[in-house]
Amino acid sequence: MSLNISRNENTLELAGTLNAENAPQFESVIDSVIDTSDSLVIDVKDLEYISSAGLRVLLKAHNALSGAGGLKLINVPQLIMEVFEITGFTEFLSLEPAEEEVAGTYYRKMKASDIPAVKALIERALLDEKVQLIHEDFENEAWLESYDLDYFTSIVEHSHAYLMFEDQTDTLVASGYIKLSDDGKSSFVGMLFSDPAFRHLRLGSKMLEILENDPFAQETKKVVLHSSMSAYKFYKKMGYDFPNGKYELMQEEDDTYGMALEKNL
Repeated sequence: MSLNISRNENTLELAGTLNAENAPQFESVIDSVIDTSDSLVIDVKDLEYISSAGLRVLLKAHNALSGAGGLKLINVPQLIMEVFEITGFTEFLSLEPAEEEVAGTYYRKMKASDIPAVKALIERALLDEKVQLIHEDFENEAWLESYDLDYFTSIVEHSHAYLMFEDQTDTLVASGYIKLSDDGKSSFVGMLFSDPAFRHLRLGSKMLEILENDPFAQETKKVVLHSSMSAYKFYKKMGYDFPNGKYELMQEEDDTYGMALEKNL
């Protein structure tokens, strides 16, 4: 899909896809606004995708206007907002989220009969192009092999596992579990996956809220999890940080598979 740009003085409206192919066009229009104004407002209500090339253009515009009237993005859809959160742009860009009417969700405990559907959900999540577990060369497909029948059976039998469904179609859209650590001093959260097609439902924050209100979490008042590289900034926004503030990669033999994060409730 192409990118459509409309301009009204120092306000731009974007619609479609902002990628490497049309980022130079976008940059040219922004430069023309900056030449005549010390502020820029970009309405992204109809923007469906933004690539790293588009992000670089926004960063350049922010730097050019940081000492003037500034850059502001309005009507930011949830999907685009998640890109800004993951990349850290929410820490310096002025962003006004869109008021979206979205379908609701409901949740219940996971059962053994749910295992095939949960495995399919995890496969969709791991194969999504926006998910980066450790580094660019890491093969997410190989990670699927660890999610076998024994893994799921153990989760159902020895933890509190939850599934979330889109309420209009009863589609499984997210999963997660929580269990007590071996010493009973904290609760471990895992199997946090969501369907890429339903990101607009704010599944990550909803599932974390469910797990943090679970009796295990409320008993220990401390939640520990392992984060992928692409999810780190999301968890940080939700109040999670490295143990003792120290960066730590999780490793098993020679395999690095995530970052340890924790949160005191």
